[in-house]
Amino acid sequence: HQCHQNAILSFVYGYQLPQIIHFITTLIRSGFKGDLVLGTGTDLTQESREYLEYISSSDTTTATGIELNVVVYEIELSCVKRGNSNPCQAHRLFQDATTGECISDFRKLRRVATLRFEYYWAWSSLYAPDTQLFFTDARDVYFQGNPMVRGLEFYRNAGYAPNTTIIMFEEAATIAQSRANSRWILKTYSETVLQQIAEKPVLCSGTTLGGQPAMETYARAMVYEFDHSNCGNCAKLNDQCFHNYLVHTNRLEGANGGSISTVVTHKQGEGGIVNTVGLVSLRHDGASLHDLGLIQSESMAILDNDKTTTSAVIHMYDRDAGMKEWVSTKITQELLEWNNTGRVVPPA
Repeated sequence: HQCHQNAILSFVYGYQLPQIIHFITTLIRSGFKGDLVLGTGTDLTQESREYLEYISSSDTTTATGIELNVVVYEIELSCVKRGNSNPCQAHRLFQDATTGECISDFRKLRRVATLRFEYYWAWSSLYAPDTQLFFTDARDVYFQGNPMVRGLEFYRNAGYAPNTTIIMFEEAATIAQSRANSRWILKTYSETVLQQIAEKPVLCSGTTLGGQPAMETYARAMVYEFDHSNCGNCAKLNDQCFHNYLVHTNRLEGANGGSISTVVTHKQGEGGIVNTVGLVSLRHDGASLHDLGLIQSESMAILDNDKTTTSAVIHMYDRDAGMKEWVSTKITQELLEWNNTGRVVPPA
């Protein structure tokens, strides 16, 4: 870890190279300079392992001039098959405060989507207070620009303190309009809470940006919320309902002595940082991003709703058939380039 550099943290447990190569390739092309911290499983294919070992090597950084410091953790989880989910416990995550020895995971089983915030908490604690951290999904995310540059521009223009501000990103629906999100809130909390926040926008827990003090506190809050939930196993994606509950009930601003001073929510397709496009088509009677004029035809860049600004980060692109096919072609090209030439970043 480069503790004084900005960092992007992503939990890619269970994924192999085809699910993450476009994420990494486009991040390199975005010009981001800092740490990329990845949490993988221990069952990596030879192809995946060779790629990650190569890209995380300091020799590779020197030889290629790529200014991305990749840190890879192979994470061992003990999971139980339970219906459509596999709740887990973590090995070698906890230690005895007195002896420093690793101890067994004593906490209840939780889904990987929830458990990742424990690792985000641990990793975020390694960075200096003046750094920016970005927690993000990887499989359905790619980069068209540098999110850190866009974030700092936003702080400067809005007058927010970079180290204690956190930015959440909306989807194109309210909680009431989303059966899944409504169900998660209802099962994890109550009908009262659901009614209280039903008309609030769905906030995606897959991408969050902010200063190190704010992000570490946010990760801790997500872990706390799971531990104190009355419904650890009944909601399919606990992390999403915790995320929305914490923001929409004002649990984060002022938390931990002010380490989160401001919580900002960016509307879907606005702000230029993260564009979560998964529900856009559904909200427009099935029209594609192309039909809506949200794709630049020559570059295939996805645009903000102003149809001018190129969004820095695209999330849930695979809900749009045309973009899913286009990215799939790019992934095939990137895999061929790596396997045939060993080039990490093929020509654009």
